[in-house]
Amino acid sequence: MSAPRVFDIPLPDLPLEAGAQVQSHVARGWWWGPEGDLPWLQSRALLLSEESVHAQAPRVVRRTRDESREFASPRDALPPEDSVPTVLLIHALTGDMRAGGPGGWWEPVIGPGRALDPGSARLLCFNNLGSCYGSSGPADEGFPRRVEDRRFGPPAPLPKGDLRIDEAPLPATLTPWDQARAILQALDALGIERVSLVTGGSVGGMIVLCLAVLAPERFERIAPIATTQASSAWLIGWNHVARQAVLLDPDYPEAPARGLELARQLATLTYRAEAGLEARHGRPPDWSSRALYPLQSYLEYQGAKLRARFDARAYLALLGAMDHHDLERAPTRGVQDGWGVARIRASALCVGIAEDQLFYPEHMKRLAERLRADGRHAEYAELSSPHGHDGFLIEWTQLDALLRRALALPPGPEAAKPRLETGEAAPEVNLLLLGRGTVGGHLLEQLREQAPRLARERGPTLRVAGIADTRHLLFDPAGVPLERWRERLDETHREDAGTGPLLGTLERLRRLPNPVLVDCTAADGMGPLYAEAFQRGIHVVTANKKPLTLPWEERQRLLGMARAHRRAWHYETTVGASLPVLRTLADLVRTGDRVRRIEGCLSGTLGFLCEQLTEGVPLSRAVRLARERGYTEPHPREDLLGLDVARKALILARELGLEVSQEDVEVESFVPRELLEEEDVERFLRSLESLDGTFASRLAGVRAEHRVLRYLARIEPPRERGQRAVLRVGPLAVPREHPAARLRGTEAFVAFTTERHAEWPLLVQGTGAGGAVTAAGVLADILEVTR
Repeated sequence: MSAPRVFDIPLPDLPLEAGAQVQSHVARGWWWGPEGDLPWLQSRALLLSEESVHAQAPRVVRRTRDESREFASPRDALPPEDSVPTVLLIHALTGDMRAGGPGGWWEPVIGPGRALDPGSARLLCFNNLGSCYGSSGPADEGFPRRVEDRRFGPPAPLPKGDLRIDEAPLPATLTPWDQARAILQALDALGIERVSLVTGGSVGGMIVLCLAVLAPERFERIAPIATTQASSAWLIGWNHVARQAVLLDPDYPEAPARGLELARQLATLTYRAEAGLEARHGRPPDWSSRALYPLQSYLEYQGAKLRARFDARAYLALLGAMDHHDLERAPTRGVQDGWGVARIRASALCVGIAEDQLFYPEHMKRLAERLRADGRHAEYAELSSPHGHDGFLIEWTQLDALLRRALALPPGPEAAKPRLETGEAAPEVNLLLLGRGTVGGHLLEQLREQAPRLARERGPTLRVAGIADTRHLLFDPAGVPLERWRERLDETHREDAGTGPLLGTLERLRRLPNPVLVDCTAADGMGPLYAEAFQRGIHVVTANKKPLTLPWEERQRLLGMARAHRRAWHYETTVGASLPVLRTLADLVRTGDRVRRIEGCLSGTLGFLCEQLTEGVPLSRAVRLARERGYTEPHPREDLLGLDVARKALILARELGLEVSQEDVEVESFVPRELLEEEDVERFLRSLESLDGTFASRLAGVRAEHRVLRYLARIEPPRERGQRAVLRVGPLAVPREHPAARLRGTEAFVAFTTERHAEWPLLVQGTGAGGAVTAAGVLADILEVTR
């Protein structure tokens, strides 16, 4: 068994519930565990020397902006040993991360042979967000201010003579949801996926409950002590008076020393009970009008001690966090239904303190009853102490027994088993969306609109945990608010537009229930990212055709990985937008039919262009119009080259089991290839004006023959061994009785000629382009994952 260690770990920027954002985010943690655990910790975090820890304990840590930015993420991180259970401890209001060892706030119950034995468990504790002992907080330069609480708009200006406090010097609003999310970020950075027990008292108990609600699948057991489901008016009232003592100090905001002392004295009275105070600080035998009573001396001592070791702005932030505690208020707007205690899956030991005058024990009794009513294993236990609320920091014998009891609880049934596999009912699905353009933007809007209907019909809860484009990356395990996803995303920044930085995001996504990677990009090089997703147990839904047109061996390897990890890979929209083309083909093959030919207009974009040209619209204007309506690829040449249709034809052919590649598709572009080399979109669109006359003449000839111009794909499997498959795409003048001639606008169609559908092909027809219809197809694929 090693000695306890303190460490720092850099974390992603953290958006706060009230709208500000913690940048250059750092957590300071404490670890004690088996000797073999140390190399893992060293690979993940920056370990502090024992000398620096002792020199700073307990002392305020104030970081400059440069000091906060200098932390580098570790490389070559080792995974934690799965056989070592993790116990997470959460400290109270002004505590720190040093839970055990010399000076630790739970030192008597932590150590060899004690309830929390570092020889058999990995013990972790983090300094809470907003504190001042090493984790990001108001003592740091650059910590956000209250005026940055964007969720509720800018503060109103104070008229002259208004006695309300100016918000400018105040720290940004924190809530226990924010503090819990910071801890989840730290667990992610350490690679900790599952926690055997999380426990803490008072404010620590609030954060324990928030963790169990935010990430129910990660916590097997919880032991909240002397806390509540939501802060009461009683608690908020005490905090208000304490806050005023600080704010009304004449030296506020620079150094409200006396105000901080008085706030602590008031708090101390709520932490204790009459019997304990009387026993330790009762009346002296002698009386003097000039002498302090023992209790007065004790309160002055407690106030002076906190003033010497704590930051006043941090104290204000933490009081506010207590006030804002409410498990039933979702930290993200728009996901209120089903939020709160009902999400907890862990087994629970809810501990009340009989003499507690701050959090009455009835709070913990009611929580245990509520959990049992929801079908959870929940027990209530009561600690008795003449010292009141602080009994969980004093009554060591009782606490030791309670912690052993908590560790012996059966693990929560849904926290202990892996995430739901494909085919099971999915109460919650967490999405990481790549691409916020035409399709991705429509998808986010449809998710926002459909959430109430799915909730009414007891359908799955679809939560967008992350959004990424080439310049931004936003991830929030509690869910991105879809009412303002653009503002939240634009507040972030991404240095590297490649897929490498997304691996860390996949690691965070995999820890959420039923994770799904949704690719609405047209990017190259996504195959390796899909492979990483499958290996992490993440489903993939894609509208991106390129991974499906990789060399045959690479495509088969990806399909094999999805099957091996029992993950879904849905890509219906890659061929027909929202049309069920691939599903229809799969049903034909599964039922034993033999496909002889597939013919179709697979591009709603080119169908739209053909119709516009037929109506006399110049080519250059028709392409601009298609791009303005969101029908084309980001660069329209992808459509005009015919490559988009060629990819769709290749995907269809491979669904038939044909071992073919892109080179096997015979492609005739819609316009001459030499005009399609221009990279700049605007110059490319202008260059098409040179073809307006040529296309007008061509269309006049087609009309004279009573035909209609269409861009067709044709696929014919070989009928005999040794023959080659026919894969051809290109423009064609079809007779007016041809099914393609009847298409309008962006309609697409596919005709399947099979042994059973020989005389009259099976047709699939409908709108085949546009962000909204493609997004609807993506949404259908996501819902298919939940089935």
